[in-house]
Amino acid sequence: PALVPVSQASDVWTGCYVGLHGGYVNAEKKWEGAGSENGPRASSGDGNGFGGLQGGCSYQFQQWVVGVQIEQSLTHVASSVADANVDYVGVTDRSTVTSFGSATARVGYAMGQTLGYVKGGLAWERSKFGQEIGLVRYEASRTDLGYVIGVGLEHKLTSNLSVFAEYDFSRFGARNVTLNRVGGSWTDTARIGSQSHVVKVGLNWWFTQAK
Repeated sequence: PALVPVSQASDVWTGCYVGLHGGYVNAEKKWEGAGSENGPRASSGDGNGFGGLQGGCSYQFQQWVVGVQIEQSLTHVASSVADANVDYVGVTDRSTVTSFGSATARVGYAMGQTLGYVKGGLAWERSKFGQEIGLVRYEASRTDLGYVIGVGLEHKLTSNLSVFAEYDFSRFGARNVTLNRVGGSWTDTARIGSQSHVVKVGLNWWFTQAK
């Protein structure tokens, strides 16, 4: 369909959309001992850019807008820190977040062409973990499930095209991770939790027509 100028575009937010986004994510990891080695070990955090896709549907009644959305992003956030536990002197703990996404509900208030909204729901994060002491390495990978909450602002440039800016916070509960020694049969277990802060901007293409 042809683009419709803002002056002619409908302010109705009912419809479905797909789009792309990019931004900056700061991922934080907290390492703890497991079993007999219970206790804090290390905390690390770092950030990097990311990019991804999203899609969803919304329904407007009067000025209120409700909807659902799913999104997926790719990134590479690597961090490392010296283990502080006395049982792990000389050990370096490493983590790398490779992707993350969410499936959320969204509630907003429309002010003409502009929509302010909050969102919340299920979040997931894919990470790789490692421990190093000298030439000895242990590795593992895991997908964590948690929750995400966010707030954003979206504006329609036309009836079909919108831009948005958003902040999200995600938290994933601490769970045991079994790391396998590279080239050997030994294992080590750590309890690792994580959270992330995300700032992003993006575009949505709406499958609607001006009214």
